[in-house]
Amino acid sequence: MFQDQSLQILIAMATILGVVIVLFWRRSVPLEILFGLALALFVLCGVIEPEQAWQGFANGTVIAIGSLLVVTAGLRTSGVLDQVGRWLLGSAKDERSALGRLVFAVLGGSAFLLNTAIVAMLLPQIVNWCRARNVAPSRLLLPISYMAILGGTCTLVGTSTNLLVNENLQQLQQELQLATTENGLELSPESSLSDYNPEWLTKYRSSFAPMQMTDITWVGV
Repeated sequence: MFQDQSLQILIAMATILGVVIVLFWRRSVPLEILFGLALALFVLCGVIEPEQAWQGFANGTVIAIGSLLVVTAGLRTSGVLDQVGRWLLGSAKDERSALGRLVFAVLGGSAFLLNTAIVAMLLPQIVNWCRARNVAPSRLLLPISYMAILGGTCTLVGTSTNLLVNENLQQLQQELQLATTENGLELSPESSLSDYNPEWLTKYRSSFAPMQMTDITWVGV
């Protein structure tokens, strides 16, 4: 609708700012409706193409996170999470002992499961424990969040960020293979690699290989 790039940038910034303001002032607004409306506005104003709007819903990482959250809801409904909570926090008497019990479970679990799912699984149990002992939930939830982030940096599947980066590496590798000819690299203007220096791409071509499960483990640990 709007072809001027500067105007599109202003629309995008105004929309994001509007979403943030609504989240602060009307926390009861369903997030899926709020972000869906923002996405629709982006498409109507020409900020993104309709194909781009649907790409996120077909992203493997997004589907994996959504599936894990569905599994988490099932575990919560079936009572499995209640048993896990009692096992982790049952004998904890104070905040320090509770954190001591959670730290290894969260760090270890978030290294091999998406840290978003780990936090979602433990969230209701931690809140219930805090309320029963008159402890502010933030005293445990904030450290647990950081533990999950740190644990998620230890493997490829620990966090959605790693999965998204790995997916981009796979796409770049495929584009490099298609662009490689006997005379070197031939990049079309539409290629996402066109912004890179061809000599640099040729030199570091092997670095665009997808990550393995434990490639970043030494960094995370």
